[in-house]
Amino acid sequence: MKNQTKNDPRLTARVDDEIHSLVSNAAVLSGSTISQFLIEAVTEKARQVVDDMTRIHLSIAGAEALYQAIEKPPETNDKMLEASRVFKEYIVDEVEFSGNKK
Repeated sequence: MKNQTKNDPRLTARVDDEIHSLVSNAAVLSGSTISQFLIEAVTEKARQVVDDMTRIHLSIAGAEALYQAIEKPPETNDKMLEASRVFKEYIVDEVEFSGNKK
């Protein structure tokens, strides 16, 4: 981890006494400052969330099924067209509404 400077961005959070005590004790037990402890914990959690939300984890069978669906897609039918319409109406509009890009 690089040395922090006073011009680096800050993250702040208000916590109750119980959480503060827990974090303080954990930092002492791990041999780090509260700031170091928080940065390590938050960074680890953030990486885990980003990884979980941006990767597709498939079993061998799931990967094979996906491959087959891509290589030999089923013919379009009325149920598929309706599902596509519903997806576009509810999901895509929700993403646009939330400010996230498609």
